[in-house]
Amino acid sequence: MEEIKTTPLKVDLEDPKPTWAEKRHIRIFGYLYVGTYIKPGWTAPIKHYMFLCRKHGYVVDYPHGYYSPFKGTIPIKIDGHLSQLYCPKCEEDRRGS
Repeated sequence: MEEIKTTPLKVDLEDPKPTWAEKRHIRIFGYLYVGTYIKPGWTAPIKHYMFLCRKHGYVVDYPHGYYSPFKGTIPIKIDGHLSQLYCPKCEEDRRGS
């Protein structure tokens, strides 16, 4: 089954290549909205954001749970709730994949 996506920007989820304007936006605000995606098995589309990981460079992910200042994540406020963005590649490293 192929991934269905709707996005205002053309961004590769695995290897994003931001323009200089997108890099500047990320440097100022910490993240950049790149689109709403729905993958097979998901019940609803989720907003995805691009941000800069100190170890892996620019990455794309969606908000996870509630923000914890001790996890090394990026805080993001959505609909009045403080959530977090974390690098999916760092998560793979932690799991040993």
